[in-house]
Formats: sequence, structure tokens, C-alpha cells
Amino acid sequence: MGNVLASTSKTERVKEFEVTHLVAEIAVNRIEKGEGVKPGEKVHVRYRAQGWAGKGTPLPGMSEHYSSTPKNGDVVRVYLVNKGYNGAGQTTDSGFDVYFKNGFEILLSAADRTKLQN
Repeated sequence: MGNVLASTSKTERVKEFEVTHLVAEIAVNRIEKGEGVKPGEKVHVRYRAQGWAGKGTPLPGMSEHYSSTPKNGDVVRVYLVNKGYNGAGQTTDSGFDVYFKNGFEILLSAADRTKLQN
């Protein structure tokens, strides 16, 4: 669990799709399961979205999106994969992938945090 400090994205056209590559910087508050990240650390997590940009109707399952994507200031629970199956394929480097499709759980949005503080 942690706070989203920043996020960046880059969108590119790949054949019939618009693919958006995203990275979020998260300040880790608590670890509920697993190892490799510690409370107090900042971690960069990567994920992507793919939308149909071609003509006509895409084949079923050809567009990919996360059930929720975080915004700066959100408090989130993130399901991460490091060197393993991430729900959409294998990851073999030392980076952290958000588990595909339901990898983000927004516990408290930045807007709701602001309301609580006022």
C-alpha cells in the first residue's frame, strides 16, 4: 500500500492499436504480502493500456485496460509482479509490473483525501 507521488505516460500507435505505457511512482507505506520492497521506499511500477484505433470493430479481447488507474495523490493497494507472469505475459527483468487487469485498488482518491482534510 502507498501513495501515488507521480505518474507518466507515453502513447504510441502499434499497428491497429494505441498503446499507452504508464509508470507510477509510489511511496510505500505498508507491505501486506511478498518481499523485495520495504515500507519507506519509493517504487516505480509499470503498466499499460491498449485501445483499438483501427477501422471497424476489434476482435473480442483486443483492447486492454485496468479496472482502475491511479492519479497523483491517491492511496492505493498495488499487486506487483517481479520476474514472473503478470497476467498478460512474462516479465524477466528486475522491474515491477502491475498485475494485469485488477492490479490497482484505489483505497482513497486524492479528491476524497482533500475533502477529509478540509
